[in-house]
Amino acid sequence: MKTIGVIFSSILLSNLVLSTVLLTASMFSISVYAEKFVTVQKAESLILFPARNASAQVVALNQSKIPAEISALLKKLRVNVGDEVQQGQLLAELDCYNTALLFSAAQAKAQLLSRQLAFAQRELNRGNKLAKQNNIGEVELDRRQTTIKEIQAQSLALESSYSLAKKNVSRCQINAPFAGIVTKRLVSEGEMLVMGQPVVELLQLDNLQVSGKISLNDQVSFLAANRYVFSVDKQSYPLSLRTLIPLVEKNTRSREARFDFEERSAVVGSSGRLTWLSSQAHLPAHLLQSRDGKNGFFILNGQNAQFIAVDSAEEGRPIPYTIEKNQILIIEGRLGLLDGEKVSLMKHNKVSNKLIANQ
Repeated sequence: MKTIGVIFSSILLSNLVLSTVLLTASMFSISVYAEKFVTVQKAESLILFPARNASAQVVALNQSKIPAEISALLKKLRVNVGDEVQQGQLLAELDCYNTALLFSAAQAKAQLLSRQLAFAQRELNRGNKLAKQNNIGEVELDRRQTTIKEIQAQSLALESSYSLAKKNVSRCQINAPFAGIVTKRLVSEGEMLVMGQPVVELLQLDNLQVSGKISLNDQVSFLAANRYVFSVDKQSYPLSLRTLIPLVEKNTRSREARFDFEERSAVVGSSGRLTWLSSQAHLPAHLLQSRDGKNGFFILNGQNAQFIAVDSAEEGRPIPYTIEKNQILIIEGRLGLLDGEKVSLMKHNKVSNKLIANQ
């Protein structure tokens, strides 16, 4: 009986040891399974100021077809395609014989009325003296006053005709309204031109701008930027922002921005890329995580993961956030993390020991 009791006790002891071992192994397994390993990196090595870009084109403020302002025969065309001209330079001459005759006739008529008015005024002055001496009747005095008024009315009516005839004489020469380059000759010498018919096309060269299309998603970073560059044919041109037009184009959901060249200019019509550098610090887009409907990233706070929500963060784009350079960010192992969850650093994380020492 004693032997059986010893054997029974041994069996119980063995089962108890086995149960303890299994329980310990099970707890160890659960602990290992629950432990989260991560790698970390200091923010100073991750902070970036991303550049964004948009399509853009060089445009001239003035590309005008210079017209004839009167109907006349084209006598001489003074410029050719490719000629650079200055403001006020002669572009073409018209045969204005008839226009000159009309001006001469209006000028002669004006001179005649001026002499008639002077004579009538003298007659009225003499009439006033005679009236004081009772040597002239009121009817005659009224007639002289009426004559002056009639001449003044004729002079007033002639003034507009005279001014127009004088202006038309000056229009016999077509001058450049601004400095530029002749891009087209639209008529030939000897043609009869009608009023408003284009003679040459003139492109202004000293007042060029860059027009860019800014997406609504980019307008915040665009307005916050402090440097803009237009790039075309491996050349870069610094720009200064002139305006962002307050109008959304429905088909592209974008707004037009206009820029002035700061130094040299690109060729009119050149198409390239407009680039601007954000002044807002950003973190790499691959760090972005979503928790409870909010976008953000994880940092290491002691031995725990802390989720930092960023309202303006968008998937696939760098995260706009100003962070201290010595802040520690979680890189690998962030996918399944929860806010406040305890984490351990992976052994292969080269900066682990230094970072832990700084915590």
